[in-house]
Amino acid sequence: MAGSGNNTRNPQNANDNYPAAALRHFHDAEILRDADAYENALCHYAFSVECAQKALLYWKYQLRPSAHGIDKDWTQVSSLLNAWAAIDSGLASAMPIGIMPPKLYKDHPSRRYQRCFDVTEQEMADCQAFAQSMEQVIMNMLMDGLITI
Repeated sequence: MAGSGNNTRNPQNANDNYPAAALRHFHDAEILRDADAYENALCHYAFSVECAQKALLYWKYQLRPSAHGIDKDWTQVSSLLNAWAAIDSGLASAMPIGIMPPKLYKDHPSRRYQRCFDVTEQEMADCQAFAQSMEQVIMNMLMDGLITI
């Protein structure tokens, strides 16, 4: 399960290791996409972005979003990040450029492991590109020593 590990050695990541979960979900999504399991790949891209956003919130403001994959909570996390990035150049410089594709967050996470929703190739490409940009943010922060996993 994403972020379920208790990382007591690293208080920067609180009880949930969101950076590690973001990277793990992204790479799981890539494997699933390559296997043409688009529905499951989309879910993992969404979890990757969710975890990356929560990692940014904790890194910058020591805020711990309440739960994993709660639709309302994720919408609030995303909105909060965008609002703070508008007035905080440090956070803005860490945020990827671009708008999160609606398909990425629509019905997340209730759609997980379902095969009853359609994903077009363009939607998959858009979601993959946004998730990859978030993964790059996490990788850059790791390399710069701003966060650890």
